[in-house]
Amino acid sequence: MDWDEIVQKSKKMSISPVLILREKMQKTVLVSLSRMDAFNHIVFQGGTALRIFYNNPRFSEDLDFVLKDGETFELASKTDEIKNYLSSEFYYLQGIRVDTQKNTRDIQRVVISTVSENPSQKVSINIELFFVSSYRNSPKILIYPPLNPVVRVEEKEEILADKIIAVVLRKYLKGRDIWDIHYLTDEMNVLTSQELLEKKIRDYGVGDFQKRIRESREKLLKEGVDALDREMKRFMPISTYNQLKISFEEIVKSVALEILKYTGKGEEV
Repeated sequence: MDWDEIVQKSKKMSISPVLILREKMQKTVLVSLSRMDAFNHIVFQGGTALRIFYNNPRFSEDLDFVLKDGETFELASKTDEIKNYLSSEFYYLQGIRVDTQKNTRDIQRVVISTVSENPSQKVSINIELFFVSSYRNSPKILIYPPLNPVVRVEEKEEILADKIIAVVLRKYLKGRDIWDIHYLTDEMNVLTSQELLEKKIRDYGVGDFQKRIRESREKLLKEGVDALDREMKRFMPISTYNQLKISFEEIVKSVALEILKYTGKGEEV
């Protein structure tokens, strides 16, 4: 897909070409990682995985990975390979930077940024690898002709557990987390298990989980609609947003009730 095709697609969908370009780059990074057999060691997770492999209607920003159980991987050593592959695919950009921003015992973060005089071609993508294990995942085919590479992806149940943990851990609400929990539970009828959630709580070192989840529920009910509205304007086609926004209050109530299931106290919202 060259730049003219990206612009035409963005017009048809009534969204910014930045979103189309970013998603194309996200998929290209996945291809690059698959070509180096990275998915024997790492697992794709999070909102972008939900978008690309489970048809979430909202666009996403970053690429999140965790380890396949018992494996290790050195993302920071792959920056040159990723850059070279991206540069060959996105020849119409003035340049692409791929830099290691963080490299600790818990996380590696690589940042991709484009160089262009055209504001619509300026994209930044964080690639984050967390050194914790995925418990439920499987290899899936990424539709990316003609290559159609294999990507190891978390199952929906584990993505839901991760999203619940994210809502509890963040100091501020992300509308995309609210939407993703709604999409998984209300649209796809996904349930996660208490056992899986407890593994995640241990992995991420979450203390006072029961208390924090009740506090998160209160914050959701107070601030959730505004957070959801603010982010869905950015990450959805305008026609989709316009049809869904009337439901945002009910979505927030539903998500607040959903996370309460994991305190063992399903109260009225």
